[in-house]
Amino acid sequence: MGLGESQEAEFSLVAGLPAGTYALVCDGIILRGVDVTFELLRRRGDEDTTIGASTVRFEPRGGGNFDAVPCDLTFDAPELDFMPGDEFIFRYSATNTTAIAYVPNGDGALFNGRIPNITLPQ
Repeated sequence: MGLGESQEAEFSLVAGLPAGTYALVCDGIILRGVDVTFELLRRRGDEDTTIGASTVRFEPRGGGNFDAVPCDLTFDAPELDFMPGDEFIFRYSATNTTAIAYVPNGDGALFNGRIPNITLPQ
């Protein structure tokens, strides 16, 4: 993921999204200092509605330590209606690097962190 590039995970919605707090765990392996913007979106056709967005500054642990750096975010959002074809999007992008600097911790406890996940409001 270089400067201006993003990674997205899309999920097809089957109902609207309730109002409430979305909790995002985004622990990552940090290879160099980087600012990462995390976004939750509802995509309808070509239009994205932002549920929440936040930019986090990460620094590597140093000394060759590749343990995950913890990150917890919450977003309060209003109810969003539903139309067939709507998608729920998790997107992250680096804003100040041209090389890979943030890697989501897909190995969880093996790197002393958590696997990234999203908790939807009930």
